[in-house]
Amino acid sequence: MNHSVGRLLALGKLVLLLVVLAPTFSMAAPPDLAKFKPFVANPPYRILVNGFSREVNIGGVARHHKLGGIQSFINPLTGVSDVATILAGSGASDTSGVYSTKLVEPLGVPGRAEIVNSKTLIAYRAGDFPVSGTCRTQISSFPVPSRLRVVWDLEFSLGENTAGQGWPYSKVGEHPVLIWQLKPPGFSPSISLTVDTNPNDSTSLSLIFGKKTGNKITRVGQINGIRRNQPVSVIMEAYLDERTAAAGGQGFWRVWVNGMLAVNSSGPTLVSGASDPHQWFLATYLYQDTQPLSDSWIMYWSKAALLVPN
Repeated sequence: MNHSVGRLLALGKLVLLLVVLAPTFSMAAPPDLAKFKPFVANPPYRILVNGFSREVNIGGVARHHKLGGIQSFINPLTGVSDVATILAGSGASDTSGVYSTKLVEPLGVPGRAEIVNSKTLIAYRAGDFPVSGTCRTQISSFPVPSRLRVVWDLEFSLGENTAGQGWPYSKVGEHPVLIWQLKPPGFSPSISLTVDTNPNDSTSLSLIFGKKTGNKITRVGQINGIRRNQPVSVIMEAYLDERTAAAGGQGFWRVWVNGMLAVNSSGPTLVSGASDPHQWFLATYLYQDTQPLSDSWIMYWSKAALLVPN
């Protein structure tokens, strides 16, 4: 075989390899957000809950699924809040608790869940007593649909370059903070995003992506080297489905962090057996901590929106 023929055969094998791998390469790109629109739940709001059609009470008003990058917790288009509930603690145990949508004011809960320069601040403040047994601040959306392809467009910073607005240093596994989750009432999250200290560098952080598998939360992706006080972009694309593939389920979950593919998982993305619909949450949820802490964990969401195909 002469060298020219050998080179042609090698080139042919390379082209064939690229053709075979093409779907893998195309999957590495995040979805084109121009092909999606903001999701709005309009009354009467009827969705599938664990495969059964059900009308969900949203108060008779359209509820937009945009919780970050807003100017107020009261939507000027509807005159009501798009936040279903706020959980926030305080320095006095008798004043911490749950705020329903009827009680959500335009300013939220000052210092814990509020709008600052069009960013949604979510903060656990040093000395705050636990809410429902755990140190946390969190806001929830109204219920999401199922059997649908969706995208979450998220951008946040863990702390800010302002005195008293930081994100503390801690040992790996000492104070993990759940900052985003999708779950139905009474269950652990079907998919979630948690922040912990980077095991390879104590001056940076890790984003940990978890998914419910059976009765356990399985780590399906991790991105290290996240810097405090810096904007982080997270794009999540999912097909919301509680069924397994064997039962006809089409569930998948893909996540890009600053444009890099971090999660590519197939299988259920909703909790099977849930009798109530799922909601998504923004939080500083220190799920291991049941006593007031001496540090504050503060984050700012400049984007937090649920999108659906145009």
